[in-house]
Amino acid sequence: MALAVIRLPLIWREATGLVLLTIYQILLDRVWLADVIAAPHNGPWGALSWDAMLILATVLADLHHGAAEAVRDPDLARRAYPWIGLAVLAAGLALALVVSVSKHRASASFVLVSLGLSALVFCGFHLLNARTALRPPVLAAWGRNALLLYLLHGVVIGIFALPPIPVWYVEAPCGLVVTQAAVLLGILSAIGLYLDRRKWYWAL
Repeated sequence: MALAVIRLPLIWREATGLVLLTIYQILLDRVWLADVIAAPHNGPWGALSWDAMLILATVLADLHHGAAEAVRDPDLARRAYPWIGLAVLAAGLALALVVSVSKHRASASFVLVSLGLSALVFCGFHLLNARTALRPPVLAAWGRNALLLYLLHGVVIGIFALPPIPVWYVEAPCGLVVTQAAVLLGILSAIGLYLDRRKWYWAL
């Protein structure tokens, strides 16, 4: 669905994403809730919400890059980017008063909060890279193989998810969760750095 509208002007992609998200939330509340909750990754119903997120993300990306074909004033778009990200986050938090923030439901508030937070975190890393000499190679390694590392995380997390020991995963105490997260990130970062050194990149 994102590919079908990717060539449209920014304003039309924004409208498409918001309309899809609205339609999904209405159908979720009235028809799809039980199916969405029962299905892995929200099933084919939730795909409508994830499509909306991806389409709206292309809008934010064009604003950040000041894509000439998407905006009239690239410099203004770049300056406005963090404020627009903050506005998207605020909209998601406001919507959360009516619609719960739930990845399990792929709710509209979750999509907007995720987009807004992602935009602000990305902006922070961009400013760190642009205004300081701090450029950790691990971040570049993750960026160059983001899709592969995302897919691999599902395999690596099996170390913690598969053993049928509740206290090891589902009922793990906070300290163990932090340790497991550090191990997970460490393994994936090591893989990313190795692939980067070998210049092996996997992308669509």
